[in-house]
Amino acid sequence: MRTSTADDVARQAVGGDFEEMGQLQYAVLRKIGLRDDDYVIDVGCGSGRTACALRDIGTLRYLGIDVVPELIAYARQTIARPDWTFAVVEGLTIPERDAQADLVVMFSVLTHLTRREGWKYLSDAVRVLKPGGRIIASFLDTELQHHKGAAGHWFTQMRERLLGRSVRNQLLRKDDMRSWANKLNVRIELSGPEGIGQSYAVITK
Repeated sequence: MRTSTADDVARQAVGGDFEEMGQLQYAVLRKIGLRDDDYVIDVGCGSGRTACALRDIGTLRYLGIDVVPELIAYARQTIARPDWTFAVVEGLTIPERDAQADLVVMFSVLTHLTRREGWKYLSDAVRVLKPGGRIIASFLDTELQHHKGAAGHWFTQMRERLLGRSVRNQLLRKDDMRSWANKLNVRIELSGPEGIGQSYAVITK
């Protein structure tokens, strides 16, 4: 029987097919205006799925952050770009000065936070964004039945989390995202899953 390796564990931690999903995310980032000379902050970068899809853009500047040290270590070693930074963070703040990033990526971040936490993290993402910069934030949409199924019933979620077999799965309404954008005085466009498995918001400062 085949045993799991460190590569297997790190890749499975992000869910889905590592390379295929990374390429789908890359296509979405290009669609919303990713440029080769952008400064990208990848919030919840995990083991580097999005970074792997971006690493051949030689002029791209990048900061990847996550709360799991083992995943950050794997991403740093796998991507092997000495000019890129991977950092372990605590809490809901981004370790960057105001108005620095061209693009903040938040794939599968809001999905694992409470609404209050999601609002706080999104607010900090707006803080580090340059005027005219963009945030892409994916979310599990209350309007989509398969998203409700993916999130699971609250009781099942609670049981699985207590047993250490799952993480929080948070559903959000499109109106939640619109309300947050209005409070932050930013523009928002909402799109369906388009292959990446979650709906997403594109927020422009």
